[in-house]
Amino acid sequence: MRIYSPLTDPYVKIFCHGGKLLVFPGEGSHWLNMDILIKALHSQGHTITVVRMTKSWYIKDESPYYSSITIPVTNAMDEEFVKPIIKKVIDIERGTSSVLNFIHLQIEMFSSMSKVHKHACDLATAVLKDKDLMKTLKENQYDLVLTDPAWGADILVAHYLQLPLVYNVRWVISREGHLTIAPSPMSYIPITLSGLSDKMNFTERVKNIYELLDIRATSTYQHYDQEYDFP
Repeated sequence: MRIYSPLTDPYVKIFCHGGKLLVFPGEGSHWLNMDILIKALHSQGHTITVVRMTKSWYIKDESPYYSSITIPVTNAMDEEFVKPIIKKVIDIERGTSSVLNFIHLQIEMFSSMSKVHKHACDLATAVLKDKDLMKTLKENQYDLVLTDPAWGADILVAHYLQLPLVYNVRWVISREGHLTIAPSPMSYIPITLSGLSDKMNFTERVKNIYELLDIRATSTYQHYDQEYDFP
């Protein structure tokens, strides 16, 4: 499946003619960025449909800028899920700066990310196995899928619908987007959220490399091909 750049690909010409966009946004802070983009696209005459969940935290069912499709799910990255995680992370960060606290933090984040990926799998399953919904999505003849690159369920739906896919940010799940096109030696370029600067001692460099490996590990979509039978 090809992934199109909103800056260079000819498919974005639909933006000049009032296209029909199917949007799979992320929750929380991810929605804030997408919401701004949706409003800008709406002001240019585009028709926008947003796919949300019954447990969506930030994404409202009704909006003057888009119509919505609400997918029934049991679990999601909602307020009830996020707040306990944030509390645990803050408690760990406020502890003494020790190797043990660092390990506890990584274990907690790995566990949380695994659960979030499972939520994304549940969403993809609910969408793809709803035959009536998939029929409606095909009949609507969307021009492309606009999505957040964080979780991946939307990529599966776009592939199934055979629609071009556009990310709303220049970023990929396994690392910062610029790392894929620019030299970024881990001894000098700190990983986002590592708390490190570009001047690192040996221990900090080891930590930075570990952070990169940890991000890659937690961003592996192991649930998608091991636990779910997509159509």
